[in-house]
Amino acid sequence: MALPIKRKSEDRKKTSGITLSNEQMLFVKHALEGKNILVNACIGSGKTSSIQYLCDQIPEEKSILYLTYNKLLKIDAKKKIKNKNVMVQNYHGFAYWILLKSGVTPGYADSVTKFINAEPIIPYYDVLIIDEYQDIETELSLLLEYIKKNNPGIQIIAVGDMDQKIYDKTSLDVDAFIHSFLGEDIVEMSFTKCFRLSDDIAEMLSRVWEKPIVGVNENCQVDQMTVSEVKEFLKDKKPKDVLCLGSRTGDMSKLLNDLEAEYPDQYNKKTVFASIRNKDGGGATEPNTRTAIFTTFDSSKGLERPICVIFDWTYDYWLTRMRKPNQSYTILKNIFCVAASRGKEQIIFVSRDDSLLTEDELMTDQTTGKYFDEMMSIDDMFDFKYKEDIEDAYNCLNVTKKSITKSGKSDINIEENDEMIDLTPCIIKFLKTFYFDKYDFSKDIDHYFKIHKDFKCDSRVKDAPLEEQILYLVSMETRQNRYRTQVELPFIKQFEKNQLEFRIGELLAKSEEVQIPCEITFNNQPGDKLFSVVGLADVVKDDVVYDLSFMSQFSHQNYLVTACHMIALGKEQGYLWNLYNNEIYSVEIPDRQRFMDAVAVAITKGKLKKYYGDL
Repeated sequence: MALPIKRKSEDRKKTSGITLSNEQMLFVKHALEGKNILVNACIGSGKTSSIQYLCDQIPEEKSILYLTYNKLLKIDAKKKIKNKNVMVQNYHGFAYWILLKSGVTPGYADSVTKFINAEPIIPYYDVLIIDEYQDIETELSLLLEYIKKNNPGIQIIAVGDMDQKIYDKTSLDVDAFIHSFLGEDIVEMSFTKCFRLSDDIAEMLSRVWEKPIVGVNENCQVDQMTVSEVKEFLKDKKPKDVLCLGSRTGDMSKLLNDLEAEYPDQYNKKTVFASIRNKDGGGATEPNTRTAIFTTFDSSKGLERPICVIFDWTYDYWLTRMRKPNQSYTILKNIFCVAASRGKEQIIFVSRDDSLLTEDELMTDQTTGKYFDEMMSIDDMFDFKYKEDIEDAYNCLNVTKKSITKSGKSDINIEENDEMIDLTPCIIKFLKTFYFDKYDFSKDIDHYFKIHKDFKCDSRVKDAPLEEQILYLVSMETRQNRYRTQVELPFIKQFEKNQLEFRIGELLAKSEEVQIPCEITFNNQPGDKLFSVVGLADVVKDDVVYDLSFMSQFSHQNYLVTACHMIALGKEQGYLWNLYNNEIYSVEIPDRQRFMDAVAVAITKGKLKKYYGDL
């Protein structure tokens, strides 16, 4: 059922190929006058286009540092800005570049940390432009402070929207920081015109966010359809025009599976990007301008397509999310509202028997104060936690790079994707499974269904060949049948298996003890159990825990997982081994109580202050 659309005129003027509104032109005027500016830019208000236009207007004798939040924004800006006096970087890219110029070779993931510790010499800049300021974390704030300190009098322009803050992974008060960072003599202004949405849905978002949002896109239509109607509607649409958002465990995944089964010429592994992880980035595939996108509300920021199909816009799903441990009502409201704003021509809300989420429901905080699930996986326990707490826990470890194999560092280049299907989870499972005589992959399957009790295992799969078992488990984890129906076998070639076998064989025998179950119990006080975390350590040899992985580089969370396996098993030594490039890191825990106290704080976002348990 289409909602009514009112027509509006708009006060936009075309300047140098970019159409600017009166609000945007005023922003450019203030910026060219050299003023520090803080812009509250509503959804779809063209803030990035305004920044890109401004960069081409600032005189060439001025040096500009334009910092974006992620690589995709950086790439887009570099393509569009013609002025040569603009350095466009995301935060980690800037830190990495500066450190390389200083003779330091950091890992990309820890480049900001090393930058802050190294205090390197940086170029002089006249203007600092910050895009998406609402996503600044403590570590990034320290980098920004360092840039300001080394460029006295630098003009600062920050553009963003606190209502589009959808990541709850920093304890930093971002609003307070950005006001302090810009100083007292600033121009604060707003972009209120939304050029993506019609006035009806913009007015709904305006009421929910309690701020002016004026939709001026006459061509944006809002509809409501059933799942079957959506399938019929999409069957002959160009994949590149389609964005689907929703829970990966619900109707969205079912639609993806049905479209690929029934219309394989239109929807397939070449034409569809379907996300498989909740974490930001890090996969072997990325959406492009030619592919349909199937992803979650949480990953919708920055995406835009002519057609946006929104699944799970229901009270049941809203309540399910509200009742998750440590859920922030404000963040969740922002996630839902951002997801509802991604379509330029048609926004379709998918309805089932349960009614669509209402404004009143969306504006009502029903978080339960629940902080913990009864059981979680050690592998996932540090996801979506405050980065500052993750760093505190990591700093309790001694991590040392080791050279304990004869072959040295070299890459094993395994194809990490089959077209748009991300094979990295399959590769990781395979490399742990094929080599060891005692490795029983059915234990991994059983472990998965122990955590996810709402799903049942197909008993026949345990009799299938190993690669088919792996694809089955990954399809269950992702809810995507494409792993079972479209991945070309073998997904790891024989010579790659030989390389892996030789590499692992340098340190570990085929007969090693593998898949060692481990569990840590967290208590409110001694003897008062709150929840448990469970896992499977890959190998234990000579009282040393070995965790095997296959990735370009480790994050601090990888080391924390290994350390938790050590705690659970009562071991003093751990090795985290990246089979991709043969880098091995020793993990030691000098003060186990201090470490576990930090872990308790990190995984509960401060609800637990201390770990009560046996060490």
